[in-house]
Amino acid sequence: MSTNNPFSGTAKCKPTTQCIAVHGYGIARGGYMCACKPGFRYPSGQHGPFIGFDLEDASPEVYRERFDCIRIIDQIDGVEVRTKRSAGRDALDEIMNKLEEITLDNCHLLPYEETELDQRFLYMADMVLRTQELAAVRTANFLSNYLQNAYEDITIIDQNNEELKSRDLTEEQLFGEVLANVVADGNLFGSAILFQSLAFKGSTGRFGPYAFREPAKGERHFYAEDFAILGGYEFYFETTQKTPIESLDRFYSKIDIRARRDGSGAPSTMNVFTNQTYLAATTRHGKWNQPFFDCFHGNWVVPYFVPFFMNTKNKQSVTFA
Repeated sequence: MSTNNPFSGTAKCKPTTQCIAVHGYGIARGGYMCACKPGFRYPSGQHGPFIGFDLEDASPEVYRERFDCIRIIDQIDGVEVRTKRSAGRDALDEIMNKLEEITLDNCHLLPYEETELDQRFLYMADMVLRTQELAAVRTANFLSNYLQNAYEDITIIDQNNEELKSRDLTEEQLFGEVLANVVADGNLFGSAILFQSLAFKGSTGRFGPYAFREPAKGERHFYAEDFAILGGYEFYFETTQKTPIESLDRFYSKIDIRARRDGSGAPSTMNVFTNQTYLAATTRHGKWNQPFFDCFHGNWVVPYFVPFFMNTKNKQSVTFA
């Protein structure tokens, strides 16, 4: 097990089993499975690996009696001792102490550096937080596609010889996107789309629709505001603007447009959108940042940034939005 992982050795898997991380659980205790090691089998009645949450919730007596694999040969000569367990528990205690020491009451009194966790705590973030990572990439790529292909001067003619003009995204639509991200994922604290100054058409400066949850007020309490008013997200632009345009991936899509404005009838195949392409980022362009304590909302947050791109003025290339 890698020593770069601050949680190394903290799982309760027994020596006859090996720990397998379960994606999507972040740093939640129990987000793992214990599978039999080679040369061992599951006891009668056990179908598949032992679930980490079951081990964490088990009483000492139940833990001693269960969760062991059986050696395939008759005689067990000995058992392997997990020498990393003690060190792993010490590391976990250190983490938990820091998480408990920083609160809304004292956060504003501390230097920013003391409200962060170091880079070790991003170990395997791209695996355990894969669902949240893909949600960010999906949102960024939707924006890249729309901003590069649905600009105002596109006009198509439907089968009734009527003009259909593309429209710019509205503020309400973008607030709807970030709010949908948060509502759909209980492990996602907040979602934001951050535009540079004047990059969003109709804005007089920066625009940053931001939606977040308020766990203290209940699971279904969500809020939305313009992040540009809060400020303090220069680090996002400093991180994402370093993405080389030549490293972006080119995506191809085909949009079927229905023959009538009311949506009835079979989709027509208009060549205007048959070979639609756009340049966009993937997970390799995204950036995980150090976890920090959010002094406004009282939560520990692990930020993930992924850039999106719009056409240049002459529409010959793309630029960071």
